[in-house]
Amino acid sequence: MKDGDTITLGSTTITRHVLGGHTPATLGVDFTVYDGGKPYRAFMFGGAAPGPGRQAAEQFLASVKRIEQMQNGVQVRIVTHPWMDPEFWDRVDRLAARKAGDPHPFVAPDVFRAWIAELDATATTRVNEAAREPTTPR
Repeated sequence: MKDGDTITLGSTTITRHVLGGHTPATLGVDFTVYDGGKPYRAFMFGGAAPGPGRQAAEQFLASVKRIEQMQNGVQVRIVTHPWMDPEFWDRVDRLAARKAGDPHPFVAPDVFRAWIAELDATATTRVNEAAREPTTPR
């Protein structure tokens, strides 16, 4: 599979995004999830931290910029590691206690946008730091 390819599993279509920076070909995927039959766009970024070195930092920033371009349609952030989201377990508890008519705690487009803004700031800082690091000849 390559960037932008889709795979359909049953009635779910997943779009693959190659998002370098954590590793050269970190996987990002977006797909539709449902709550009570209502569709929401979900996104998972498999490498939410830049790898070492200037090239990785620049790739990571470019990947974050790509996600920023698609973020307005994303309503659900799927985390690869729960410890990366300080509110994850609180959302799990709210989901377990959820009553009919309550909003789904994982449907939170503002949370996704804030997370992407945080990644952008991290990536920009890392690129700036990497630019100041001495380069060693190969």
